[in-house]
Amino acid sequence: MAPPPPRRSAPMFPAGGTTRSMLLQAAYDGDLRSFNSHARALDKGRGRLRETVEAVTVKGGDEALEGVGALHLAAARGNLVMCAHLVEELRMDVNAVDNGGRTPLIHAMYGEKVSTFKYLLDHGANPDRVDPNGFAPLHSAAGSGYCEMVKLLLARGACTDPVTCCGTPLHIAATEGQDLAMKILLGHNADYKKMINGMTPLYFAINVSSVKCAKLLIQAGGVANGDFILTALADAPSNGSAECLNCLLGFGGEWHARNDALELDPDDATLFSNRSLCWLHIGKGGKPLLSLLDAYECKKRRPDWSK
Repeated sequence: MAPPPPRRSAPMFPAGGTTRSMLLQAAYDGDLRSFNSHARALDKGRGRLRETVEAVTVKGGDEALEGVGALHLAAARGNLVMCAHLVEELRMDVNAVDNGGRTPLIHAMYGEKVSTFKYLLDHGANPDRVDPNGFAPLHSAAGSGYCEMVKLLLARGACTDPVTCCGTPLHIAATEGQDLAMKILLGHNADYKKMINGMTPLYFAINVSSVKCAKLLIQAGGVANGDFILTALADAPSNGSAECLNCLLGFGGEWHARNDALELDPDDATLFSNRSLCWLHIGKGGKPLLSLLDAYECKKRRPDWSK
């Protein structure tokens, strides 16, 4: 769902390279003295240090670094002193984007630099700025499980339910199995009923067999009907799917009330099929969701059988 933070190797600019490359390396290394020396050399006495530094970005080489400037590099490395110099002394744009549409805030997130992330938010970074694909910082933070960053974004007033092609941050957290991030989002009234392409966060949690996320969404009020569950489970990993369903149905071990035959042959698809039919005829209205669970187990064992 959300693009995972890229694990880039540290940018290395050749020793003895151009003044521009040495300035960028100094920004990444947090070498303030060297940085200022190179900045003055590039400015050539014009007194326009901010414009001079902002014009220096990575060109060529690693496509992921294309357009990255001094503040992006300092943020990614977590160099607070360098970030403070660039933001407070040179007055650089804290929301400047590289060629991929990523701000210094996103680079700090990719580098998992919480203190730098907080500093940028405190100094004007837009908590809701989306990238060219429509992802807001909260999408990536929730999907990556960066709980402190999720809290910081929400504390700064970030929208809890920004929508992209893959859904809201809650959808992303469900897909990635990030239950701790999900708990924070739900605590800030994230919309667990929100649909993307007809699917709620609970659908995605079931689809990836994320039991912890499914429980949180059910406790929040998420509901699903039988067709919904079957669709979500169609491509779900077998490990955890039954537990997810038991959690959803709220029956615990009740559906195991009589398992004598299954204990003798737990892989017999016919037994699951027969018990599924029994559930449908028990009492007034039957127990369709329990029937569904057995039908699903039957289908796992005999996928060639018709529905």
